[in-house]
Amino acid sequence: MKKIFIIFAVIILTASVFAQAPQRMSYQAIIRNSSGKLVTSVNVAMRISIFQGSASETALYVETQTSKTDVDGLISIEIGGGTVVSGSFSTIDWSKGPYYIKTETDPTGSTSYSITGSSQLLSVPYALYAGSGSYTDLTNKPNLSDTSKYLKTETDPIFNASVAKNIKTTDTTRWGKKSNFSGSYTDLTNKPNLSDTSKYLKKETDPIFNASVAKKITSADTVKWNAKSNNYFTIPTGYTSAAIQAAVDSVGAKGGGIVFLPAGIYKITSTININTIGITLQGAGYGEHGGTTGYTTVLDGTGFSGGTIIQNSGYSTANNLCVKDMFIKGSSTAGGSASDAATGINLGAGTGYGEILNVWFENLYSYCINSNFANTEKITNCTFMNWSGTAIYYSNIYDQIIIGCTFESGYGSYAINTNSWFCRNIISNDNFQIWGANVIGAIYCSLSSNPGLNNISNNYFEITANSSSNVYGINNASNYTTIIGNNCYVKNSGSGEGIGIISSGDYCNVSSNNCKLSKTSNSISGTGIETGGANIDAP
Repeated sequence: MKKIFIIFAVIILTASVFAQAPQRMSYQAIIRNSSGKLVTSVNVAMRISIFQGSASETALYVETQTSKTDVDGLISIEIGGGTVVSGSFSTIDWSKGPYYIKTETDPTGSTSYSITGSSQLLSVPYALYAGSGSYTDLTNKPNLSDTSKYLKTETDPIFNASVAKNIKTTDTTRWGKKSNFSGSYTDLTNKPNLSDTSKYLKKETDPIFNASVAKKITSADTVKWNAKSNNYFTIPTGYTSAAIQAAVDSVGAKGGGIVFLPAGIYKITSTININTIGITLQGAGYGEHGGTTGYTTVLDGTGFSGGTIIQNSGYSTANNLCVKDMFIKGSSTAGGSASDAATGINLGAGTGYGEILNVWFENLYSYCINSNFANTEKITNCTFMNWSGTAIYYSNIYDQIIIGCTFESGYGSYAINTNSWFCRNIISNDNFQIWGANVIGAIYCSLSSNPGLNNISNNYFEITANSSSNVYGINNASNYTTIIGNNCYVKNSGSGEGIGIISSGDYCNVSSNNCKLSKTSNSISGTGIETGGANIDAP
């Protein structure tokens, strides 16, 4: 025998704003099967019967409906809206109760009604009977012809005590006129006479401001503000190397930062020593041969006999030096003078990870850049002009990059000269236009006994000499060196040869270079490409 339960059922009379009540009742029930589990999301069939007097009487009205349960087993229908089996829902006289309702349910959606329930209809459905009522049937209706019984004169003590009580009709006529103002100053009356501003403008006197530090701030002070958090120090123009040194030391004490040199000429009478890590010396830019004062930062070493303008002290305590955007002048004499500065920048032993960028070197007697036991330095977009000794001198260095630089009008030996170790270095996309009586060549790579692993590529060489010695575009003695894609034009008017590329190192790759060599008669002579050593790859 099946044991079926309906655990919840409710009947609700649907509401309406119309005069006649709707002839339906809402009915909801939760359906469970014989195991007490909810019957969810399936079509359920129902037969609904309404009885008068008792549930054992003959039904006045019978209908059937099919509806789908939701996920909670709830079914919702409207009694009076189903398929009529017998009787008429609208003709039931609800005033002659009591009435009972009987529901029979088939959870399978068929007509085998296995769930049965009966209950008495209490107050809810009698709203249907109320829908047939009329106002004219009421007794003790109010007599609305005499409103004095219902309407009284208002007495509002708060209003009576307010300003609003005294507002008159004549007052309100003025309110809307305010928005009619044209908005023009010329339409105003009683305008002030501004031709005499002395009546209105007075000189400010602010005792608090006058007594504060702010009153003493000048425009020169404000240039330092935005960079304080970056350890940024600006040197006003006209200062000497001593002032620059003080700024470098101050920034270094804070862990490194930028020392900015505005455009102007800085007289160098002592070496600027870099003794701490992470220092950047930054100028305002450079122009050709020093450019125009006001647009160029010039470090002028004239009169600084044999001195070095910038000295990196050496080893890891002074790593990450950056020098950029300035003009370093050794002398006013072409090629430099022994009575003036000898070296532009000296990179001490063990330093590295720095950069020299956008710097113009001119008229230095010994070296523009001298590097000893340094590593991982980058020299980019620099110009080397009128040096007597060597533009860049390297001794025992590795992982250097020289790229996008111009070497012009040298008087000394090689533009780039190396001694001892020269390993894992790149010289690329540089422009060499060199002339002078003592010029030997553009690039010399020393040391044949250690692996060099250097790369010299895509450079342009135009060398004019009048020498009894041989003149070289590239003279390589380093092993494992790659020399590719260079253009060499070498002219030696003296008795010596003009040699484009010579490589005596072992295991080198010398290929795809273009060398043109000429004597004074412009006839092709000299040596285009010479190679030597073991297992060399050359055209």
